[in-house]
Amino acid sequence: MARIVRRSFLFVYFPTVLLAMLGANLVWEIVRQNSSPAVKQHWPLRFTILDTSTTAALLGVMTGLLLARLQWARANRPTLSYVISDEKGTFDAASNKWIVWLHNGGPGMAVVTQFQYVVGFTNAPTSTHTTLNEINRVMNSRDLVSGVDYFVREMGPGAALPASTARDAPLICWFNIRTLAQLTQFDVLVQVRDGLGDTHERTIVVFGKLPDIALRARQEHLDAAAKRSQRGDAAPLPGG
Repeated sequence: MARIVRRSFLFVYFPTVLLAMLGANLVWEIVRQNSSPAVKQHWPLRFTILDTSTTAALLGVMTGLLLARLQWARANRPTLSYVISDEKGTFDAASNKWIVWLHNGGPGMAVVTQFQYVVGFTNAPTSTHTTLNEINRVMNSRDLVSGVDYFVREMGPGAALPASTARDAPLICWFNIRTLAQLTQFDVLVQVRDGLGDTHERTIVVFGKLPDIALRARQEHLDAAAKRSQRGDAAPLPGG
């Protein structure tokens, strides 16, 4: 489930500040009321903004509104999840294409504010935050073609993720076994803003959550490529 990384200032922090100010004013007015008339004639007890009854009424209204807002936000927060499956959804050992869908289980609407990739390649030192253009460049250098061996979608700020079922979820990427053999990590960092302005974040761990069937097929591909390389039948994996 996505975690909340930022609350809306207008709908959370600002009402909380007003609530604290009203509470402080209520305490101040109670202190003034319990002071003798002579003392109240002198500074600072002469200072007043709102009387006790008005402050108490506003405090009750603001508390109710804030609690209602927090309850509504919890009940309508977007639920970011993802599905990994082969083309037919049968998890066939012979499947060569593994697909990832981003799923908003709802019930709230989500608007993308940040969409980043963290990718690690075989024979590369580290995994790094990168862009789709850089992913395509490295894939091309390893003789992998977008639309043939893999596909990665760009979802920039402003893209909508309405509540949907897993069947209606947008596809964000797919890889064949040949491409999976070139990867050691593929994560997608997604941040979305809900209807009340709260920001939610979820890291989609693609490579680390692949089914055992896909990982086994990947390893078999690597083993076969290593054997061919030892026999001199084929060049080693790109980047090796």
